[in-house]
Order: sequence, then structure tokens, then C-alpha cells
Amino acid sequence: MVNFPPLMPSASWLGHYLKAIANDASESQAIHIANESLVSTREFGRYVLFDPRGERVTLSLAVNGGGRQLRYPEKLTCITLSEHGDWRRNHLKALEACLGKKPFFNDLFPSLSELYLNKELLTLEDFNTTLLKFLFTFIVGKINKTEISRYFKNETWIQRGQEIASRIKPEVSSIEVASAFGKESLLGFLALN
Repeated sequence: MVNFPPLMPSASWLGHYLKAIANDASESQAIHIANESLVSTREFGRYVLFDPRGERVTLSLAVNGGGRQLRYPEKLTCITLSEHGDWRRNHLKALEACLGKKPFFNDLFPSLSELYLNKELLTLEDFNTTLLKFLFTFIVGKINKTEISRYFKNETWIQRGQEIASRIKPEVSSIEVASAFGKESLLGFLALN
């Protein structure tokens, strides 16, 4: 698996990533470890949102050579973004339609728009990595590795995370809150809070 993140990491992916960072993995090692939890390599170029009616909306990045390039892990590091169609603006419109009325969406959208419209992000790796860094910073601010380690090694914080997780999703009892959302897209999770 490649050492860059999927397009829209799930909260579950983030949980694996944070645990690896807390256990002194480098950033690329942590991404690699979290990527092992992915179901499909297509997660590097696609993600799912749910519109206000609860209907599934799948968004795909336009990549040179077509979406079939996402099937092959060995090709992922070479994939460049295509400017075919107007996928950047279409994604932003879909995000606004699906998440626009969520409490934190207005805090996310201006920076997210800048990121999406930045045509200097030429490769799938650049785009995905920049998106992860933006979302991660939004969640935890400028937190460092030591602070992350404290969370994952502090029994009180772990217990509190488990309590929150079990309230959110009762069948979950022994996992940290970040992982309680399973395959929910991280952006969807952020906008819902």
C-alpha cells in the first residue's frame, strides 16, 4: 500500500493513523499502517457523502488515464489529476448541497474551496495529503506527537473516549471515539459536529 492518505479518510482510518503516530511511527509509516485498513484502492480517488435525504452521493476525482488507474496500487503514486470536466467545482457544489446546513460546514468551506481550486496540486498524492493535513488541523489544531501520545496512553482520556464512543454508537464499547464512526467520511463527521 502507498504512503499517502486516501482521498477522504474515514474516522476509522484516522484512528489507526493517530494510534501509529502515538506509538512513534513516522508520518509516512502511520499513513501506511492506516492504509492497511482500507477496503479498496479506489478510496484514494473516491468518497461517499449522504445528502440531506440520506441518499448516497459518490464523488470521484478526475484522473489522467481514467478511474481504472485506481485499481492498481503500484500506479497510485504516479496518478495525476485531470482537468477534464469541472470536477473541482462539482465536488464543492455537492459538498455544499450535502453538508451545507451542518453546524461546522461554514468554518470548513472557505479553506476547503481554496484547497479544491488549487491547480498547483497536480498529483493524487499532493491533493490527498493536503486535504488530510487541512482536516487534521481543523480537528486537533496544532497538536504535536507528544500530545497525541498522551491521549492514547492516558487511561482517563481513553476511558472518556470509550464512554463518548458508546453513547454515539452503543454497540461500540472498547474503541476510541475517532474510530466509532467506521466508514463515515471524516469531512461528514466534522460537519456533523
